[in-house]
Amino acid sequence: MNLDASDFKLTDNRVEQKITVEKGEPQPLDVVVLMQTGGASAPHFHDYRKLAIMIESIMGAPSLRVALVTFDSHPEEIWNFSKSGWLDRCLYTSSER
Repeated sequence: MNLDASDFKLTDNRVEQKITVEKGEPQPLDVVVLMQTGGASAPHFHDYRKLAIMIESIMGAPSLRVALVTFDSHPEEIWNFSKSGWLDRCLYTSSER
């Protein structure tokens, strides 16, 4: 989806302001996936099976770093930020649960 300035309206004290859009270079992105593992969450583990595909389709893989943190009574880092292999780890980890 390509948005431009005409797709937005900005007001300051009800006075419309001019909007300009500057083209920029793609920037790297870090994402933390926070997954609840306790309580009533177990029946929802299957919801994560396509997580890697969803993340890659939304944000792209080349400059993306992903970390997975699970929590029940305390957080636990399953894997930390990494550019390489995050997709494989996500597929492997989600298939285990």
